[in-house]
Parts: sequence; structure tokens; C-alpha cells
Amino acid sequence: MTMANLTLALVFLFLLVALFIAIFNFKYWKRRATCSEGVLLVFYCYPPIGEKDNIQAVTVRLFPGTPAEAMDSAYSFLDENHYKYINTASRVRLFCRGNKEMAKIFFLHSGIVRETMP
Repeated sequence: MTMANLTLALVFLFLLVALFIAIFNFKYWKRRATCSEGVLLVFYCYPPIGEKDNIQAVTVRLFPGTPAEAMDSAYSFLDENHYKYINTASRVRLFCRGNKEMAKIFFLHSGIVRETMP
């Protein structure tokens, strides 16, 4: 084997290793970005005087983890902040505190946000 062939073989091996590292890193970051799970709490409040169509402020809080862990964390947070569950005819989970503050639960599964449990 000549020196030129050995150099070409080493360059080919180096490029092959670099390709595998790039593929692994892409799959790792794609999985981290899209396979996240958790619960999103969306808080909104109405102005003291006005219609319910006129929302004053919206904030979002994320509770990451498996659905069971995230639900436990979200429910304990809502209990600590004195939010009460509003029984609605739909499967949407809605909470209120006082007359003007509301919270709605959304579920995050594989990067998709849904109103009901996946």
C-alpha cells in the first residue's frame, strides 16, 4: 500500500466518522426539539370593566415531563394559587380565580399542543 492510498483511506475514514457524528447530532437535537411532552397552562384575565371578548393579559407556563408528572405539577400549582376547576360540558380543563382570572390547560405531546389529553 502506497502512502497516497493510505492517506486517501484515512481521509475517507475521517469523513465517514464525521458523517456519523453529524447524523447522530441531528437526530439528537431533532428528538429534543420535537419529542417534548408536558402541560401548558395559559392564564388570561379580563379588565375590571368590559366584555369577555376583551382579554387584558395572557401568560403561559410550561410544566415539562411525562403527562402524569406534568399534570401533578400543574394541579399543585393551580391549588397553591387558589384556582378552582370550572365544570364545562367539553373535555377542556378550565380553571378560574375570582371573577376575572382564568387558566386553561393544554397538553404538549411530540411538539403538538392539544386541548385534550393525547
